[in-house]
Amino acid sequence: MAKQQHGINDGCLGSVGTVVGYKWRGKWCLRARPVHVANPRTSRQVAARSLFAECVRLSGCMKQALRWGLRERSLREGMTECNLFYRINRDCFAQGDSGLEVRWAALCVADGPVAPVASVETTVDAGGVATARFADDVHHLGGSADDEVRLYAYCPAMRAGVMAAPTVRAVRAVQLALPVLWAGCEVHFYLWAADYRGRASSSCFAGTVAFRDATAAG
Repeated sequence: MAKQQHGINDGCLGSVGTVVGYKWRGKWCLRARPVHVANPRTSRQVAARSLFAECVRLSGCMKQALRWGLRERSLREGMTECNLFYRINRDCFAQGDSGLEVRWAALCVADGPVAPVASVETTVDAGGVATARFADDVHHLGGSADDEVRLYAYCPAMRAGVMAAPTVRAVRAVQLALPVLWAGCEVHFYLWAADYRGRASSSCFAGTVAFRDATAAG
């Protein structure tokens, strides 16, 4: 049953007939409530729910990147960064025998209208410092040399990610110190740009590296 705290003009929390009232990012919203679900536990439905749950867990581990890379678009489209992440990347996920399988090179962690970063080479030195070098290719794409460029590293074995302090396109390189505990693990890198309004570019895959690798295998 729905509840109202401040009378008839207030938003409602809970179900009213065939709709459900809820609050999302400070706004009162309504969504349809299914009255009847036929056979909700078929094998395909169970598999789909399991896959979605795994993707939600992954998005939680990558929330730092999604907050910077997808927030502006998620606000514009009226959904959470997690749901937007799943919608954009659903073709990158599959349920394998050992859990979630991810096509890391195709994964998108940022998206928007800003000119993307391209021609990326990522290396990791013996001390675990990653350096991503990229081309200054924005002039024909409408980008700006003052756009901030962000580098994000994700380690599946640790279920954690870290992000570098932003640099500007004109520098053509960004560095990130990886956690010591990640030594020897597979680490995936993503790079994107953002303008002064906070709008992001689409992310590009910047390679997969282990600490002892000389060069990223993109």
